[in-house]
Amino acid sequence: MAEDALREFRDYMRDLPQGEVNNIAELERRLASCWDFLDGSDLERMAPHKLRNRVEDPWWDPPMLCFTIERHGGLAMGSTRAELQRWVVDVDAGTADCCPAGYRQLYKRDAPVKVGPIAEEVVGLILAGQQDPRLTWIELGRRVRVTLSACLPIASNQQTHQGRSRRLRRKLRELLEPQGWKEVGPFNRVIFERMT
Repeated sequence: MAEDALREFRDYMRDLPQGEVNNIAELERRLASCWDFLDGSDLERMAPHKLRNRVEDPWWDPPMLCFTIERHGGLAMGSTRAELQRWVVDVDAGTADCCPAGYRQLYKRDAPVKVGPIAEEVVGLILAGQQDPRLTWIELGRRVRVTLSACLPIASNQQTHQGRSRRLRRKLRELLEPQGWKEVGPFNRVIFERMT
């Protein structure tokens, strides 16, 4: 079965003129039918159904077929970009290989957030012992929990939110430590305690 599928694909490719492949839908269909039989076709968790309606810029330079494909794994994780991969199929050898080919921005990115001014405001509240929805005082004036998500604008994806939270946490430490405060909370809580 594998040999039949590969043979049919090789015959199809040999009949094509060198250069740009114009009938992309037919190429995708035929390539998908033998994809699992190409050595290296499972790189980057590629599968035959992922070829459908995604092959871009196919180029035939016998025995090599090259094309770009847009992958959406990052979108499932909240990214606004799709990864582009460049695949090279050696039709005679029955192999497939790929390498990164950049990214494509699919959705508008969140506006950048400067955490410095936010951190300065929160530190001012802590040093003054003030009540604020972003702060939960465990011991007024001595021990406080900072709710980072309440300090930051809502992000469109988790990766952006986590990056902003890390930067804000780092900036809070940087500003509070010279004032005699130390972060004492576990990893999942941002708690500062006055040490003097």
